[in-house]
Amino acid sequence: MEEFSKEKLIGLLKDQQNMDQNCLFIQIFPPEVIDEVWDQLDPFSDQFIQNPDTQIYEFYLLFLIAFGAEGSLASEVRNGRFHRPLTCWPEPGTLHVTVQFHGMPAGVVSQLVEALSIERLVIESEYPLQTVFEMDFMMIRNRITSVTFFDMESQYQLTNTLYASEYLTELSFVRVEGAILPVSFDKMPGLKNLSFIQSKVVKLPVFSVNNRSLERLRVSQSLNMGETDVSGLPISLKELDLSMNKLTEIKGMTALINLKKLNLSNTLIKQLDFSTLPQGMMYLNLRSCKVQSLIGAEKTNLSELQILDLGINLLNELPSEIGRLIALKELMVSDNQLEYIPDELTSLVQLERLDLRNNYIRILPPQFKKLQKLCYLDLEDNGLIEIFDLLDSSEWKNVRIRLSGNSLQSEKKKLVTLNNVFLDL
Repeated sequence: MEEFSKEKLIGLLKDQQNMDQNCLFIQIFPPEVIDEVWDQLDPFSDQFIQNPDTQIYEFYLLFLIAFGAEGSLASEVRNGRFHRPLTCWPEPGTLHVTVQFHGMPAGVVSQLVEALSIERLVIESEYPLQTVFEMDFMMIRNRITSVTFFDMESQYQLTNTLYASEYLTELSFVRVEGAILPVSFDKMPGLKNLSFIQSKVVKLPVFSVNNRSLERLRVSQSLNMGETDVSGLPISLKELDLSMNKLTEIKGMTALINLKKLNLSNTLIKQLDFSTLPQGMMYLNLRSCKVQSLIGAEKTNLSELQILDLGINLLNELPSEIGRLIALKELMVSDNQLEYIPDELTSLVQLERLDLRNNYIRILPPQFKKLQKLCYLDLEDNGLIEIFDLLDSSEWKNVRIRLSGNSLQSEKKKLVTLNNVFLDL
């Protein structure tokens, strides 16, 4: 029958201005017609018809997958029997709203969300914003838990739609600026993960004093200020990433009593005061900053800190109080100006990885062999003149030790006889 022909179906796919109605018509085409059109549009098919604009073909495939009759190849993709990744649908559960959605009538996105069980929207164009969030979103807000905005400058505001959704748990902005960036998060009680990456943020986001949901906050390459106070952030916060900002000082850290991970890498911080950190922290990253000194370790009890990265800084010594960080499993202090290692470091008996690469260390303390759990030790590009006796008397087994770039020529013949460690000379 002509009304269910291949040509008729292709005509419906091309008529995007009436796609809200066409979505309903596509569903009544027989499976064999759906398959025939699929073969013409799918580049992996033998019947594929070449077209320089393959993205529009992918767009047509998206609607076949969403609304194709049961029994068709498209329906098998929709039902998860196998996956056919598309630009707008790279993985099950995620829909990319691109410029191709511009000009489509209201109702199209909500129908796609329902048909494909979409939970995550990735907005890559400002043009469909009004249609998606004024018309469609209210019908699908209970389905959408994650939204990401990519590469846009927009003055469009979502205060009463997206930013008032109690179902949203994850919100991200990548290279975004303008009024579309939210000012307040009071109306998103379920928000757990929030990210701003290379976006123009004037200050840290504002939350209700009663917020108890936010667990992860990332504001990276977005803040243009030297000093910031984090005491107003929700106490539920477990992970905070302020990396790659022009920060020189962070205040109010002790208020974040549940914080476990803190990333301040690639900032302008010159001094680390351990006494200003929450005591329950497990991960601290200050890699590639301007850190010259470590203070306050004697005033605090960071008994849960397991990973500390201080690589690529300006440290010329480690304080003896470093030995108080008894839970440390990984310590990275490569690319600094260290000349010696304090004896107290050997109190870190849980240490598994130690990176001292590219410093000025000549001798290791004899107590070093007390680090019985050590499995990786990097001493490359230092000034070591002896290490054989330490390694020979240790009870280490299968520890990988990197030693190239040191002055150990006189010991090399002895070092190669060691069978309790793996050496990179």
